[in-house]
Amino acid sequence: MIRLFGEVVRRLLIGVLVVFGAASAGFLAMRLAPGDPVRTMLGASQPEPELVESLRHTLGLDEPVSVQYGWFLLRLVQGDLGTSYQLQRSVSGLIAEHLPWTLALGTTALVLALCMAVPLAVATAGRRPVLRRIASLFELVTISTPSFWVGILLLGLLSFRWQLVPAVGGAGIGGLLLPAFTLALSLVGVFVQVMRA
Repeated sequence: MIRLFGEVVRRLLIGVLVVFGAASAGFLAMRLAPGDPVRTMLGASQPEPELVESLRHTLGLDEPVSVQYGWFLLRLVQGDLGTSYQLQRSVSGLIAEHLPWTLALGTTALVLALCMAVPLAVATAGRRPVLRRIASLFELVTISTPSFWVGILLLGLLSFRWQLVPAVGGAGIGGLLLPAFTLALSLVGVFVQVMRA
């Protein structure tokens, strides 16, 4: 029991260090990126100098980098991910607003992947060398093909040619089917290999 508790604590600490490292790398990448972020946000070719300085002060970019980093970590620990400059809304609020749809998409993709993987794994687990070779080729293709490319192919086939699902938007199961199937195909090969092993 003590050993299990120690392992859980160790993994949690590793997880915290990974998140801290990723956040620090993101902060550093933004600071090392070429150009002025304030002028990029304003978008004008020659913005007013007073406006540039005002926005720089509002964002805290006139502070030393160490102070900016400290404020960045403090806000991150508090769950404040900042404000979207394009939408002028809280990033945390935007994530919370879209989280149910993301969970629905992920759950649907997982169920579809399992529904395809289980019969395929059962069918190829026995001594059927021809079927197993065909299944291995299918697994290799699904694992190695990028999801965005599969999505484009399925979009062209299912939306434009056969018009079975909407190409853009769509409410209910019709709008969820194409992206979920696209994500499920990339999982099928991995699931089949794991189940067969």
